[in-house]
Amino acid sequence: SCEGLLVVPVDLPLLTADSLRPLVTYFNGHKPNAVCFEGNWLPAIFRLNEDLIFRCGQNESIHGLLKSLGFVTMAPPSDVRSLANANTPHDWAELTRSHS
Repeated sequence: SCEGLLVVPVDLPLLTADSLRPLVTYFNGHKPNAVCFEGNWLPAIFRLNEDLIFRCGQNESIHGLLKSLGFVTMAPPSDVRSLANANTPHDWAELTRSHS
C-alpha cells in the first residue's frame, strides 16, 4: 500500500535520488504527517490519508498545507545545490554553468 505522497517541483534540475533519500528515510522511520527540508517547502512528503485530502481543499499554498498538517523539517541534504531552483532562463544558465 502507498503511505506517502512525494511532491517535487519541476524547477529543481539538480535534484537527485540521493538528495531525497534522507527525506524518504525519515518519513518511513518516523511516520510524520509531512516532512520537508528546512527552508524549503518542497520537496516534501505527505502522509497519504483522508486528512491530507480534506486539507488540500482548505489551503491555497504548500506552506499552509504543511502548517495545517503539523509538519517536521530536517536538515537540507549535504548537496544543498540540489535544491536550487531554475525559474528563469538566467537561473538555468547560472545553474548549468556552475554545475558543469
